[in-house]
Amino acid sequence: DLRTGELLEANRQLQYASNAKQQFLATMSHELRTPLNAIIGFTEIILKGLSGPLTEEQSRQLGMVRVSGQHLLELVNDVLEISRLEAGYSPVSIATVDVCARMAALVESMSGIATISRIALVYTCVGSPGAETDPDKLDQIVRNLVSNALKFTDAVGQVTVSVTSDTDCAVIAVADTGIGIAEEDHERIFEAFQQVEMPDRVRPPGTGLGL
Repeated sequence: DLRTGELLEANRQLQYASNAKQQFLATMSHELRTPLNAIIGFTEIILKGLSGPLTEEQSRQLGMVRVSGQHLLELVNDVLEISRLEAGYSPVSIATVDVCARMAALVESMSGIATISRIALVYTCVGSPGAETDPDKLDQIVRNLVSNALKFTDAVGQVTVSVTSDTDCAVIAVADTGIGIAEEDHERIFEAFQQVEMPDRVRPPGTGLGL
């Protein structure tokens, strides 16, 4: 009875610590997103020339600020989503989705990152497949896959997003000409905080949460 009581108390304390961690991650992620969105938003305004003309060098540097801000925002969103999943607070909202149109818009939103990295981002769609799914979560999944492909593809490479129909489902594929993933790492990369590292390459930025 004494040992059982000790185990129950230890379990209670672990649960309390886990809840505190999740609450901290969720709160900090929300607090970080507000100033980040402001940084990205005002950078966009300046880049569009709404605050006055810019030199070519100023535009280049502000473009780097925008990309870095967007990258940091993606990391914060990854941490927030992980904390939601662990806490069981990530509800699904099903809707009818035009997959071709949805993916075309998503690829277009990421074209700026590809251009700066000098990577060709190609999109193809065959037919007009639809799906009953959560559109926001679909975007998140494909965005993470495309971000990962861009991160591990060298300049002048290519990332291709394709949509096709297969009997009763829509098939979305993301392919790249990057460094690839060794077979023994295929399962490990889908674990939290895991990244494939190459001895002859600089470790890319990121938390290993996206996939």
